[in-house]
Amino acid sequence: MDVSIVIPVYNVKDYLIECLNSVDAGFGSLEGEVLIIDDGSTDGSSELAKNFADEHPRFRYVKIVNQGVAHARNLGAARVTGKYLQFVDSDDIVEPGLFEKLFRVAERYDADVTVCDVVRTTDGKISASDIHVRAFAGIKGTVTSAVESPSLAYDSLVMNKLIRRAYYEEQAFQFPEGMYFEDIPVAFALDCKANRVAVVRSIGYRWRIRTSGASTTQSFANRKNLTDKIAMIERLMSWVDAEVGDAGVRRAVELKALTVDFTVYLNAMNDFSDEQAADYVDLIAGFVERNIAPERLREVQLKERQVFHDVLARDVDHLRRVVNYKRANYATAPIVTSGEAPVMVLSSDIFTIPDRDAGRELENVPPRCQVDAVETGEGKMVLRGHLYTRRISMPNVGDQRIRAWLYNEESGER
Repeated sequence: MDVSIVIPVYNVKDYLIECLNSVDAGFGSLEGEVLIIDDGSTDGSSELAKNFADEHPRFRYVKIVNQGVAHARNLGAARVTGKYLQFVDSDDIVEPGLFEKLFRVAERYDADVTVCDVVRTTDGKISASDIHVRAFAGIKGTVTSAVESPSLAYDSLVMNKLIRRAYYEEQAFQFPEGMYFEDIPVAFALDCKANRVAVVRSIGYRWRIRTSGASTTQSFANRKNLTDKIAMIERLMSWVDAEVGDAGVRRAVELKALTVDFTVYLNAMNDFSDEQAADYVDLIAGFVERNIAPERLREVQLKERQVFHDVLARDVDHLRRVVNYKRANYATAPIVTSGEAPVMVLSSDIFTIPDRDAGRELENVPPRCQVDAVETGEGKMVLRGHLYTRRISMPNVGDQRIRAWLYNEESGER
């Protein structure tokens, strides 16, 4: 058996068949199995999943009492038999032939973990996944490691990873049960312990962001949502310190916490009551004080430097003003040159920190790129389209230099 897929299912009847059809199309010529773990669905998903499995030979259906996605994944991983293992969430979509593509790359490079790029799909609209832009932007070549490429810490999903099952079992990976954000302490740990991580650049996984409130990880007004996230990040940090012991890897985990993990809560400060906002700020401040090196707060963008200044001061009122200003003005705030350094022009009433260094504002900002046409002939390839990078003024065409290459995903050749 080449590849085993584990799909936990819980009350996703509106998305399930699309997911299962995409998984079925993901195998290509591979031998594979799919284990559907029905985690006590009550909305009709059970019937859909069972009927699908009855009609598709490589699918198996198991129903259990509801115990959460972590338990379902752990159970499924213990029951499959493939050389490689991959988890898929039952409201997401995989691209045709994905498992075969990842399998070929994994075999070519003898990689314990092989990852693909991810896009977000929200109400039918597809957009880049910012965390994956950060995770993969600095990686050159096809094969890497967590120590060589600590930016992999930003890839906190497990669903875009094909994992050698023998490696998974040898390391005894387990998802923490009964917790939200159970991916966090496992996804990066997979990269950290792998003999090598192979990176496939193309989009292979569509990560659905549900706006209906049905997704538990988006219910950030629930206090357990935040306390579990803090617990999962601290669990990962402790594991990194004990099992990896690399300063660059630890730094990447800290930076992700500051720039990604708490953003949704901090941006919602105006939606919370005064009591809840004060509680959330105190929880996040306590996390920062326990776990984040002081110098890390100087390595993030200006907006985060001001936000965490207010968080550590427990100043909810001013934090709310900063959040409002960020939404309305930050993206268009001018960046000007002062001496040799770029500085950002911001309201001194809102941005009370004296720092205006904008050197990090253009990091991890992917250009908006659109190829409108590709023409070939006479030994040439011509790409026609446009590219725009926010906040960079470049009126002279001669100042622009754009490089492009053809990339073989299996061999890594350019």
